[in-house]
Amino acid sequence: MEALLGESYEGVWCWGTKDPNPHGPAAAVLLAAFDKFANGITAQLMQQTWLNEFYDVIRYDWDETTHSVKGDLGGVLPLLAAKLEENRAAGKAQLGEFLKNLSQTNKLNELDTQAFEDVLGDMGDDIVTVADMARSGLVATRGNDNFIGGECNDVIAGWDGNDEIEGNGGNDGLQGEAGNDRLYGQGGDDTLEGGAGNDLLDGGAGNDTYLFGRSDGTDAISICAWIASVAGSRSAEKN
Repeated sequence: MEALLGESYEGVWCWGTKDPNPHGPAAAVLLAAFDKFANGITAQLMQQTWLNEFYDVIRYDWDETTHSVKGDLGGVLPLLAAKLEENRAAGKAQLGEFLKNLSQTNKLNELDTQAFEDVLGDMGDDIVTVADMARSGLVATRGNDNFIGGECNDVIAGWDGNDEIEGNGGNDGLQGEAGNDRLYGQGGDDTLEGGAGNDLLDGGAGNDTYLFGRSDGTDAISICAWIASVAGSRSAEKN
């Protein structure tokens, strides 16, 4: 941050001694400021490179109702559909990054996002999950991800890689998808689906539901003190 701002940092202890090294609360503030700067630069680079083809098809027109320029995301839809057809996992990853990037670059207010999201809803539940996660600032990758949800009802999918996902509070929907994943529902009535691979599913407290497919691999369920509820609402077979 000193190099970026062209100024040297100088902290002052309670007794008046000056220190060129940040300490205590100051360190956290400086780290947060650097992360914000780094994320902003990364978002701009992503917009100009990997996500450039999405931005190139956004059409801007004058909106007579709001008396402002509004972007139309309609051109993104056929491009996205083609990518999902070619490789659904890669297409979902790029969609998630695109939606997150729109927020990071403060472009959401310039765009008609409602019509775009309405069409996304017809592309499948997994696409809706991508949009919901991106709206929360979460974007899964094809690598090994680590996600921790909040106290609300989160929907989090790991996609490829060996992922670790914690739902925390709320009634969460956790999906491991490909890879050997570890899903922890924690509190709330959660739904856990490991997907392909050998997964560990731990719903934690609450009345949880485990979903399985016939070709999902070998999954382990950790039920601890809640063993009495396994035969009831906590187990399910997905057709």
